[in-house]
Amino acid sequence: MFLGRLKDLLVRKKRFEPAGHRVSGGMAEVRLGRLVRSVIGDARVWDGLRIPDPENGGRREIDMIIARGDEVLFIEQKHWSGSFTITSEGRFFQQRKNGGTLMHKNIVAWTARKGDILCDLHENRTDKPAPPSRTVLVFSNKNLEWS
Repeated sequence: MFLGRLKDLLVRKKRFEPAGHRVSGGMAEVRLGRLVRSVIGDARVWDGLRIPDPENGGRREIDMIIARGDEVLFIEQKHWSGSFTITSEGRFFQQRKNGGTLMHKNIVAWTARKGDILCDLHENRTDKPAPPSRTVLVFSNKNLEWS
């Protein structure tokens, strides 16, 4: 009886295709990963690493991490189109090509926070300090205007 209900549920389950901006953003992350790996030398690269968020619950994703012996880079990639400005609070106001607008949080601070969580996790598990780190924001769409 249970298997019959489960089968009915799976048959009726709707499949939703990802939105176009998610597909293009994912493809841009793949291209950035290939580019970085082609020039990075002996550094280590991780894509799409998901880490637990002890403060807010759930998991957070870091688009890319590049680690050398002396430094770690936390990369956040945006494949936006249209234009954007940065407010005095560090938030990103995006004007999309379709006329819509979005007010994003302070992406640099948010990415740095995720990097801090990962460094804390490293220190708790290894009893060794994490190397110095920097946050890098990559805008990969040539159709994005900075205003």
